[in-house]
Amino acid sequence: MYGVIRDKTEERKIDNMIKKEMKTLKELDRIRSDLVTRMSHELKTPLISIFTGTEFLLNHSRNQLNEDTISILSDIYDGGFRLKTMVENLLTVFEIDTDRIEFKPKKENLISIIKKCIENVIFQANKRKIQINVELLENLFVEVDKRMIQPAIFNVISNAVKNTPSNGNVYVSTVEHHNYIEIVIKDTGVGITKKEKLVVILNVVERPPTTQTK
Repeated sequence: MYGVIRDKTEERKIDNMIKKEMKTLKELDRIRSDLVTRMSHELKTPLISIFTGTEFLLNHSRNQLNEDTISILSDIYDGGFRLKTMVENLLTVFEIDTDRIEFKPKKENLISIIKKCIENVIFQANKRKIQINVELLENLFVEVDKRMIQPAIFNVISNAVKNTPSNGNVYVSTVEHHNYIEIVIKDTGVGITKKEKLVVILNVVERPPTTQTK
């Protein structure tokens, strides 16, 4: 009879270390998740107050304010809106990185979404003396996730405004094809590179050929 004796003390130590590290990583991931979620929601509340408050003053009390006050309020509005957008983008990126993002499409009027995006950059455009020219269909109902599509459209329009010289123009239009919708955003800026076209086309929605949109 032969017998083999093995000392598994080191193996057990390694196993315990691995389990401990895995537990620590899970705890860190939980802390990160809680931190990002809490930070996003805690920041959004005061930012919305700043954003909506200055928007109300600029829209409804502009005639009662002098130019210096209007300029300061416009800066506060722009800063609050940028921070609000950054927080929303941070939360979206976190959801993508952690595979927690969920697409929940439902029937929305895409034209209303585009108009809202334009409204959100109109102060910035006016400040830089940029004309936004709009040529949109009256209504365009499609299945989209509004929470996802609205920031995407806004970011493209906002970038067009930021990168167009003063007294320039930004053009936003929609074209309905047989089985997809085209959002065209064109500006008179220098573009990304010399080889890039000024027209940015977003084929944001694909639909079955049998779908009717009226």
